[in-house]
This record gives sequence, structure tokens and C-alpha cells, in this order.
Amino acid sequence: MKRVAYLFAWLVTAAVLAGACGTQPGGTPQVGNMERESKSIDPKGAQSARAQFKIGAGELNLAGGADQLMEADFSYNVSEWKPKVNYDVSGDTGELMVKQGSAEGGPKR
Repeated sequence: MKRVAYLFAWLVTAAVLAGACGTQPGGTPQVGNMERESKSIDPKGAQSARAQFKIGAGELNLAGGADQLMEADFSYNVSEWKPKVNYDVSGDTGELMVKQGSAEGGPKR
């Protein structure tokens, strides 16, 4: 009987700890419907540009031949992972940053 009580106490403790893990920050991100977004960046007179891509997970395909500095199609199914695009021009040089959003427990950059 003591063995059954010990096993029961151990199982209850394990269940409580497992349940708590899902409620703490850093848990599994909320997956939703696949969202799609297109983004175009005009070079704004820049003669050259530097680009940085900070993407922790997924697929990245780069190709030349766009009419703009960047023509992108983004797909994501976790709203916090929506890519953020920033572009600034200083003198004749542009700075492009494409950064994947993050969620606690999600892709790290």
C-alpha cells in the first residue's frame, strides 16, 4: 500500500510540474493560420546598399533582378514571428535590415 501511495504522489508531482512548464514564459508560441505579406523597398536614391538578415528559423531564398532594392514575400504562422523591415539612407548608401520577430521560446537570432 505504501508503494502505491508513493507512486501516486510521484505521479501527481510530475503532472503538476509538467503543467506548470506550459504556463511559464518561454512556453510554446501560439501557432495560427499561415499569414502572407509582400514588401517592396525603394532604394530612395542610394547608389549602394548593405543588407542584414536576422532570421532564426525558416527558409530564405535570395535572387537578383528585382525592380526595387527589395521585393519580398513573407509567410509566417506565429504572429510574433512577423518579419520587421527597416531601411534608411545615409548619403548615397542604404542600410536594409530584415529581422524575424520573436516570441518567448521561439526562434533565436
